[in-house]
Amino acid sequence: MDTSGHLSESYRTVIMLRDIEELSTAETAAALDLTEDNVKMRLHRGHGMIRNWLFERIGTGAKAAFPFMGARCDQFSKSRSLPDHFGSVHKRTDSRRARV
Repeated sequence: MDTSGHLSESYRTVIMLRDIEELSTAETAAALDLTEDNVKMRLHRGHGMIRNWLFERIGTGAKAAFPFMGARCDQFSKSRSLPDHFGSVHKRTDSRRARV
């Protein structure tokens, strides 16, 4: 059984619209007649439920499968063009978050 079967419909729907359909928080809220804060809360809690389900299924040792953290993560972050706090144009690889 896939993990989506373990989530209630209210969490599953938000995750599907935000993560799969790539709707914005505002678009998801409008589609489901929710507040944006409620969409954010359901998305955060839903991700936590999926994470817990995965840990139950494959164990907490799975964290070691993706050791991208610490100094290695800092080194990678410094090598990328990241946005500053003044809204300057920066090259991003994630098209959903690109600034133009």
